[in-house]
Amino acid sequence: METILCPEEHKSDHNFKQTYFDKYGYLRFIHNKKLVHRIILEKALGETLEPDEVVHHINENKFDNRPENLKRCKNRLVHHRFHRKNNNTSDPTQSHLF
Repeated sequence: METILCPEEHKSDHNFKQTYFDKYGYLRFIHNKKLVHRIILEKALGETLEPDEVVHHINENKFDNRPENLKRCKNRLVHHRFHRKNNNTSDPTQSHLF
């Protein structure tokens, strides 16, 4: 499994160097405890995610924080349904739950 903690364009960011892994294995910023993958998706979208929105790792590799691997879900229930649906199908692109 490939490990991509942060896309190249963000690695020079001083804040990226100030990160740690939380108890669930996700990368967080030390200074504000925000999830790195949320910040990366927000920058890619050009807008702030709502607190209830969840960021899904498309390939299910939580170390792969490339913007093209991150998908916005409107809430935890939608995110949960997506995982449940994907466990029953081999094509995750067929999900309409986002």
